[in-house]
Amino acid sequence: LERLASAGLLVRRQGVGTFVADTRVARIASRLLGFREDARAQGLEPHTRVLGTSHEPVGAEDGGLLSLDPAAQVLRVRRLRFNGDEPIGINTVVVMPAFVADLAGLNYVDSFYEGVARTLGSEVEQAETTTEAVAASAGDAELLEIEAGAPLLRSTRVTYLADGRLVGLTRTIYRGDRYYF
Repeated sequence: LERLASAGLLVRRQGVGTFVADTRVARIASRLLGFREDARAQGLEPHTRVLGTSHEPVGAEDGGLLSLDPAAQVLRVRRLRFNGDEPIGINTVVVMPAFVADLAGLNYVDSFYEGVARTLGSEVEQAETTTEAVAASAGDAELLEIEAGAPLLRSTRVTYLADGRLVGLTRTIYRGDRYYF
């Protein structure tokens, strides 16, 4: 038991007992960090697989959040997030039209925020984030290796550069059994 506790697999609480440690990834909400930074801060092994990129109309929902006409062309990148070998989230990055030319060539396997800072010379420093509970669609459930209808956390983050310019948004759905805010 002592070895399991020192490995972080068990948690001991004096006067209460010994419990299996929580295996969910905690999202640090007090600082503006990306997925990789959050996971690494907890000693996890995050990695990303790009599912696809497209230049397409922003649409009504995202257009409303970004104050864009629904027909405005944006760059949309869809990524699958992992902790080790386990898929825990699906992330979509939407880049504002003004930054598409500069950010289209980023390596989206790496941190979007680090790529923005390197390419634009300005960090993503401010955000407006909303989080809600949603049910997994059949397609998302297949990617996340869960049942359709399983609970997910959907986080939408509208992001701004340090100088106040709107760079775009990220929307991520996280497995409810493996991630919490």
